[in-house]
Formats: sequence, structure tokens, C-alpha cells
Amino acid sequence: MVKQNAALENVRRFFLEFENIGLMQGFDSDDYKAALADYDSILQFYSQGFEDLLLISQKGDVVYSVKRHSDFGANLTTGQYKDTGLSQAFSKAIKGEIVFEDFEFYARRNPPARPWPAKPVAGSALITSAPRS
Repeated sequence: MVKQNAALENVRRFFLEFENIGLMQGFDSDDYKAALADYDSILQFYSQGFEDLLLISQKGDVVYSVKRHSDFGANLTTGQYKDTGLSQAFSKAIKGEIVFEDFEFYARRNPPARPWPAKPVAGSALITSAPRS
């Protein structure tokens, strides 16, 4: 599923827009909210079967999340998320690998133990988490 999502041209376009607007203007900006209005329902569709879908910049910034948990807007290479399975999956995906990082405890999510499938997209990373049961 991650590989199929990453291949979609729409996801690449959405990714670049969320990255550019979110990092330049902020995640509370009117332009970011407009991009959410345009693309959020489509990305929610792509995330079906998973607990969340994250778009992460080359520098490790979570620029989009379907669920908008506390890791939304965070940087995965610094701070509280740098030693998580999510950060490890990102580090591998950014190098061009298709990744399935094993289950680990992740206190900021429910359920807290989850795997992190990841795929590079447009020079950055698409991460999905915990297939829904």
C-alpha cells in the first residue's frame, strides 16, 4: 500500500505544497489551511487501512498528518522524536529505501506500539503507521 501511495502523482504534488507552505508560512497560516481544504480529504482516502499518514520533509519536519497528533509539525531528527521508530523509518526512507520499521512503544499515539512503513516521495518521505485492525 505504501508503495502504491508513493507512486501517485497527486501525493507528490500535495507533499510539495504542504512542505513549502507549512515550513515557510507556518501550519496555522491561511495558505496552509487552504491547502488542507483542497487536499485533506484525498490524503485521508489514501490513508485508508492505516492509523495515520505522515508527509515528512527532507530535514525531518512532519509537514502533514491525517490525525494531527503531537508529532505533527515536529522535527524527527531533533528533540523528543529523534530516537523513535518513526525517526528510524524516516532516516531510511529519505535514503530511498522502502521501509517497514518494526513495532515499538510510541507513547504519543494510541495504540502506543506500532510499526512504521515508509517510502521516499519527491525527495522526502511518506510514512504510514499501524495498519488498522
